[in-house]
Amino acid sequence: MAYGRPGARPGEWRGWQVALVLVAALLVFAPFMLYSWAAIGPRQQPTDAVPAVPPSRDVSLAACRVDPADGRVTARVTVTVAAARPGAYRITVDFRRAEQEPGAGAKATAVVDTAGVRAGAVLAGEAVGPRWPRGVAPFCGVYEVVRTAVGPPGR
Repeated sequence: MAYGRPGARPGEWRGWQVALVLVAALLVFAPFMLYSWAAIGPRQQPTDAVPAVPPSRDVSLAACRVDPADGRVTARVTVTVAAARPGAYRITVDFRRAEQEPGAGAKATAVVDTAGVRAGAVLAGEAVGPRWPRGVAPFCGVYEVVRTAVGPPGR
């Protein structure tokens, strides 16, 4: 019993056999190649703006009070400088009442400049909030901390 076209030699590749082998190879190797390509991903250059330690660890809330002169609530924040390089901390403070959820109150920003300061130094800033009703105790909390570094590291 002979298969294929008349006169074909045994072991001769036919066109459909070649196509079948190519499709099988594609089905086997394509997922591996796609997975390898996707796992490598795009190359990203490291930036100085992404700190190794979260900047919120460097910031603490020192005081929260209502100024008796103008009735505005103020928060005093302290920053322990993590790296001796020029930059700044932008600290957003949340002023709220006791019944409000954290983050639902008024916001104010304090900016602490760290240019020319050695690592480990403690700096202070102040965020001034809205006028506060008499007889209501303010609750202050650090809502967001953003540290920006300017210049080369190690300066």
